[in-house]
Amino acid sequence: MRVSESRKRLDQLYRRVVRNGLVGTLRRHGFRKEAGDYLHFVGQEVVCAVRPVRPPLWAKPGEVRFTTSCAVFVTAIEQLFPEGKGPTYHADSTISQIRPQVAEISGEDKGSSWCIREDASEDALSALERAISRVFEVHVLPWFGQFQTAKAVADYLASPEVGPGRIRLGYREIPQDARDLRNAAIAYFGAGEYKRAREMLDLAARTIDPATHLTVDLRERMERLIAQRQKKRFKS
Repeated sequence: MRVSESRKRLDQLYRRVVRNGLVGTLRRHGFRKEAGDYLHFVGQEVVCAVRPVRPPLWAKPGEVRFTTSCAVFVTAIEQLFPEGKGPTYHADSTISQIRPQVAEISGEDKGSSWCIREDASEDALSALERAISRVFEVHVLPWFGQFQTAKAVADYLASPEVGPGRIRLGYREIPQDARDLRNAAIAYFGAGEYKRAREMLDLAARTIDPATHLTVDLRERMERLIAQRQKKRFKS
């Protein structure tokens, strides 16, 4: 199918804005590209991920809309789920521990989506690039900065408070969502805090959760690895 001149123009503008507004900002802060994502490895325990997303259903004639996905991972996920070659870190992955929306982090409507018009002027394009860079410099990257260790990720998820990327239901005895509690358990496991990891799984088992089998599976995997580690420590 022949690509229209309008589509070519929009593709060029999209690539330019993402390169200048988003990618340049991420690279200045140590992110590197892997496939379609930009990753920042924080020591041996944490990975931060950002991916520009351009949903085709949002498209209207003469414009292109896009947003960005963000995620935080703990590398312990590779130890707990070693099947195959291990997980690929990408911002839309279901194995991430935290997946906030940019607008959640910034507290602004900007970041939920950005729009580029085919007839955009040079000033308009430059202003959009600056706006994207500002949202990441002022809000997103400092938010990522709080996750320097697996324990920091775990503590964030274990908190009953509402926050970006956390699911909280205040009317329940246990406000945390079971998925968040499982992810907190994975992060505590990565930090070597096995007692806290077990506490998170105990809480997850008490919540209203249609996926209780995931909690059971995670507990079995975790206990098996803990036993192996303790056995090695005893032998040494």
